[in-house]
Amino acid sequence: MDRRQFLAGVGAFAAAGCLGGDDPATTTSGTTAETTTRTTPTTRTTETTESTTTETTTETTTAEPDTDLERTCDGNPVPESVSAAWPQSYLDGANTGYRSDGSVPTEKPCVAWKREMPSRPLYSTVVTEDVVIKGGNGDHLRALDRVTGDLAWSTEDALVDTLSYVRWPQVADGTVYFSAHNGRTSDKHVYALDAATGESRWDVTLDDGSAIKTGFSLANGHVYLAAATEEPTVYALAPEDGSVAWRTTLSSAEVRVAGVPFGVDDELLCVPTGQADSGPGGVHALDPETGEKLWVADVGSVESAPTLGDDRVYVTRNSDYPLRALDKDTGEVVWRFETLNGTDGSPVLADGSVYYGTGDGEVYRLDAESGDPEWKYETETRIFNASPTVVGDTVLVGGDDNGGEPGLHAIDRSDGTRRWKFRTGTNVPGDAAVVGGVVYVSIGSYDAQPYTLALA
Repeated sequence: MDRRQFLAGVGAFAAAGCLGGDDPATTTSGTTAETTTRTTPTTRTTETTESTTTETTTETTTAEPDTDLERTCDGNPVPESVSAAWPQSYLDGANTGYRSDGSVPTEKPCVAWKREMPSRPLYSTVVTEDVVIKGGNGDHLRALDRVTGDLAWSTEDALVDTLSYVRWPQVADGTVYFSAHNGRTSDKHVYALDAATGESRWDVTLDDGSAIKTGFSLANGHVYLAAATEEPTVYALAPEDGSVAWRTTLSSAEVRVAGVPFGVDDELLCVPTGQADSGPGGVHALDPETGEKLWVADVGSVESAPTLGDDRVYVTRNSDYPLRALDKDTGEVVWRFETLNGTDGSPVLADGSVYYGTGDGEVYRLDAESGDPEWKYETETRIFNASPTVVGDTVLVGGDDNGGEPGLHAIDRSDGTRRWKFRTGTNVPGDAAVVGGVVYVSIGSYDAQPYTLALA
């Protein structure tokens, strides 16, 4: 099918299928949480010479609240022990965002716990067997007890330094790795802490004095990151002590490394870059073991994490042709898919299909090899930074508070119909993590109280 024909006819498709599967308890527009009283006078005439009696009956109805945040669970359904974790953003180094053997609540979930966060949580949610780990904008890293949501530890207590811009924490072998701005040294550091206690294992700055960028990934026995220099450089650090295993300068031209995770598997390390001055934006592919340059895809600024499949690399942009599939061997564009607006969220990959959301609030499923559309879902709001998460037969995606009702959507993978929508009243800025059948997600904005939620 021609993509423009698909876009022209997609409204009818959405009306016929994608919007028809909401649960009966969900409304598609917010209502004011107040009690409405309606008074109906009725007159009854008594056949006496003394009086006529008028009775007034009052009917009271309560409007449905405009969020589901008070939809609390009876007891705590979060399992005490789990056999799997969600160790990093988008689940793995390739950023597939897909767990085949997990499960998601089949009906609109309840709130097992809700915890206020001191600053707006940024993007990823990491879940271990014990804790839920979140970083914030201008704040420390915090670990919440996975079962109760109580504070387990914080870098504010575990470290003497004041941290800010803590982003993209990732866990391996009981250690959480992340980069952050250190208020004492005014430098970006890489930290390694005990994931259960917050105890410091090591922290480093780069040995050549370069300023660490927020691009950050963990795979293949390396911690990968980029530094802002005259010629931006990618580093691979040893997870044991933070020593430099290799470094590679990306280009003699000036480029800006995007502040998102890289995409990495056994074959490629894909670094997203934006345009800076005359430098080309796109994707730089390196050998993950040696740092050798393999290819550059000059497709314009890429501000989202690349997703790696068996023979394709998938990238999104926030402008023209938002989704592209690149040949994994050469970086050449194999296909591209056009929508009205782009996104800074990343695509995810599951069983031969690509899922991604757009700034128009649309979620697409496409054939991963051809780029042909398979279905489209309307969130009726906007999706800016959130990326889908695919668990079992369900797609989860968050929407922002911009011209619509924000919330977390659960979509049937097979046909794109809605299973449920959990109304949050504020933005859902990142991807959800699912462990033990519980959905962990953060909500909030610069002008609304941020929370981390456990939904069951």
